[in-house]
Amino acid sequence: MTWLETIYLALQVAAFVSWVALPLGLIFIKSKRLKRVFLLVVLAVNVMLAGFIFQAQRALPVMSHSENKGDYWDIETIFLEETDITSRAWKRNILKEISSNLNNYRVSENLEPVSLAIVESFSPVQLNRLLENETTTQLLDVREAYEFAGYGLPGAQSFRFGDLANNQIPLLDKSKRVVVLCYSGIRGYLVANLLAQQGFEKVSFIRGGLEAWHEAGFAGRGDITDFVFLAEAYDRVSYDALLSSGAKKIDFTVQKKTQTEAINLSNVVVFNGELKTTTVVRGFMSSLQNQPVILLCETESECYDARMFAYTYEQRGGKILGYYEF
Repeated sequence: MTWLETIYLALQVAAFVSWVALPLGLIFIKSKRLKRVFLLVVLAVNVMLAGFIFQAQRALPVMSHSENKGDYWDIETIFLEETDITSRAWKRNILKEISSNLNNYRVSENLEPVSLAIVESFSPVQLNRLLENETTTQLLDVREAYEFAGYGLPGAQSFRFGDLANNQIPLLDKSKRVVVLCYSGIRGYLVANLLAQQGFEKVSFIRGGLEAWHEAGFAGRGDITDFVFLAEAYDRVSYDALLSSGAKKIDFTVQKKTQTEAINLSNVVVFNGELKTTTVVRGFMSSLQNQPVILLCETESECYDARMFAYTYEQRGGKILGYYEF
């Protein structure tokens, strides 16, 4: 989060507090002088907030209105389109985490790192216009099985992010436009860059992902709100129960591999499914022989990875005992 965005959030909180405090101040402050100072403070906070809002609106990028064309914006400009400062900061952090994990993994597998450059992007409105006018557009959905089964766009081809991370490329026409779909737009941006490096001539993604598409009111297949996160789906295992449990524990943490060793956990196996091919994921699940497991994660993307694993594992007859978040 930039310092300007931090000030903006602080002003939002201060403005909210000032409006809550305003009637109380008018009632209980008896001194006219103090009451004037109080009103001036309330006014100043709200004027500053209004100025920030006005400046933020002026700084918003201008979309292309050319038929069947998107925009060539750098990623920071794309983030600026997100008017929710908290969401904007979240997307920056998630991009940093996932791109770092992706390229560290690719280097370990002797694959070329993905260079993040400017690729074509579409707003939901632009993409809807494109799909109405250009029938040869290829939609590539890079989400996991759980996500794809719940919601998506008709005609989209499902191809996991993990397969693409290992240079398994879907059967698509490289000379025709490919629009990459994901939930928030982050994986879409990464995959669009990866495909561009693989020789795709017209590759793009949807800004804000399928979440933005849904919020814009465009039709989709299924229900995007029918999604249950890890913490909602399973019980959190207590620290003492984790230590005493003899159950198999699947560790999804990427950066801090010493945590399970530091607390002397037994029967632990490290597995980062998001960056593994579908074949490897299936093989790993088969090796577990449907035994009950506890999931271990730390960051948001790791717990998300654990959730995707849990869905597929249960579909195959496995059992999830719960999860522990470091």
